[in-house]
Order: sequence, then C-alpha cells, then structure tokens
Amino acid sequence: MDELEEQCEDAVLEVCDARERYPVQCADELTKCLKLRTAICVEPVALKSIDSLETAMLSEEQKGYIKMLQENVKYNKLCMQADLNKLANVADKVNDLKNILEQIENDKQGEISKLLK
Repeated sequence: MDELEEQCEDAVLEVCDARERYPVQCADELTKCLKLRTAICVEPVALKSIDSLETAMLSEEQKGYIKMLQENVKYNKLCMQADLNKLANVADKVNDLKNILEQIENDKQGEISKLLK
C-alpha cells in the first residue's frame, strides 16, 4: 500500500511540476478536456436493441430469457394494436350514434315547427 501511495505522490508532483513549467499548455489541454467532457455529456445516447447485443458471452439460460422478453414485447405490441383497433371501432360507433341522435332531434324540431305554423 505504501508503494501505491508513493506512486500517486510522484504522479501528483510530476503534474504540478509540468503545470508550473508550462502553464499555458496545461490551460489549453484543460480547456480541450473540459470541452470534450461537455460534448460527451450532452451527446444523445443511442440505445442498441437486444438483437445487437453481443450474445457470445451469454449463457444459454440468459439467451432464453432474452428470447422470451423479445416474444413478450412482440405479443404486447400485437395486443395493444388490437385494443387500439377495438377502441377506434367503438369511437366510430359512438360517432354514428351521435349523428343519428342529431338527425332525430332535427326531425323532431322540423315536425314541431311545421305543426306550429
């Protein structure tokens, strides 16, 4: 442990010495480093799909779990699509019923208007 501490102290001393000897270059490198870190931090994250994962290192059990998850996702997507289709059909029927009610109301008002005249 003492050897590791000595190596750390030596490294710190070298960095401090370099900073004292070359302050402009150190400042420039620090600026570059900060800009690069900022660029990395604000870069959008691109997620890879499960298909593109490296599966060579996975056990057969893990591969089975991944396949099961992929199948569950596909099934859930199909179920959601079916539910959306059913919901759209119900919304269409409700709109049709509204139109029929409006027609009935208009017919009633038309008959009442005729009788009143």
